[in-house]
Amino acid sequence: MSFNTNENDIFFGPVTSRRLGTSLGIDLLPYSDKYCSMNCVYCECGVTKTLTTISDSSKAFPTLVQIENGFRLKMKEIGNSKIESLTYAGHGEPTLHPNFLGITKLIYNLRNEFLPKSKITLLTNSTTVNEPKIRESYKFIDKVYFKLDTVNEELFRKINRTPQEIKLQEIVDGINSFDEKRFQVLFLQSKNFDNSLDKHIEELISTFKKLKPTEIQLYSVARFPAVEEVKPILKERMEAIHQKFVSELQDTEILVF
Repeated sequence: MSFNTNENDIFFGPVTSRRLGTSLGIDLLPYSDKYCSMNCVYCECGVTKTLTTISDSSKAFPTLVQIENGFRLKMKEIGNSKIESLTYAGHGEPTLHPNFLGITKLIYNLRNEFLPKSKITLLTNSTTVNEPKIRESYKFIDKVYFKLDTVNEELFRKINRTPQEIKLQEIVDGINSFDEKRFQVLFLQSKNFDNSLDKHIEELISTFKKLKPTEIQLYSVARFPAVEEVKPILKERMEAIHQKFVSELQDTEILVF
């Protein structure tokens, strides 16, 4: 995967997203490599070279000026194209940008100027959910999708491969403090683990009953994963999981992809 090198590459697409429709991506991370607080075995961006929970301002993060210039250039490029979602994504965890709050305010204003009908979406691995500035930034985002592939601590370490200081229960508790909660859950299997097993599905559903989310998106591996042995879940099994979620979480919108 090639990473962005200048302000022309901060915004990528539009692309047709399975989950978000026509999406214009926003990549806020340093230009040199993947910068993330997880090293997920299924990540399409490959292995995390900079595995960290720190927003290191010495790294080559794009500036507010570069972001605004890049956005205006992109608007000229795409013209009247319909954009359903402005999506914080990219090659790592977007909220690790040291000025993520300032960026969300900027993008919010630019959206209102150029794309008032578009939603602003954040795809986050949830590891920064308890940081005050990150929590404040959610005010300038229409939809925050929290990553939660498992609520089993051992499985969490095997799948998401986080630094030891990141605690799964602290993530869950932080998410629970919000009124509106949306989740993405990826199911996968390998010779060493399988988060689609019945016992793990029951654990997730039990937690979601307490969290009372607005929406849950279920999906499996669709691109080349960081670890070759990782495989997608069969379509029939995904549909069975979908039906289980629908029957147990009747007040939540459950989508499967």
